[in-house]
Amino acid sequence: MTPAPSVTIRASLRVAAKLGLHARPSTAVARLVAKFASRVSLSWNGATADGRSIIELMTLNVPGGAEIAVEATGSDAPALIEALRGLLEETVKFDG
Repeated sequence: MTPAPSVTIRASLRVAAKLGLHARPSTAVARLVAKFASRVSLSWNGATADGRSIIELMTLNVPGGAEIAVEATGSDAPALIEALRGLLEETVKFDG
């Protein structure tokens, strides 16, 4: 069986949580990313973080409403980007 080809997908995603990418959403992002084989990085304001690192994600200091650049590379990169889009654009979960 031939493995799926590796692709790189780039997207701009909005962080809908009012308080931005703080501890809870950063943890949720890292846990979500861990379910995928692809590597992902999130960038904002000139800084880049590994999507699997809660600490790196929190140090981006992304405020609520900000647009972040996301790049995923791997065979399941498209699915990873869509899963991140759903998570980051959900406000109720993190603004409760």
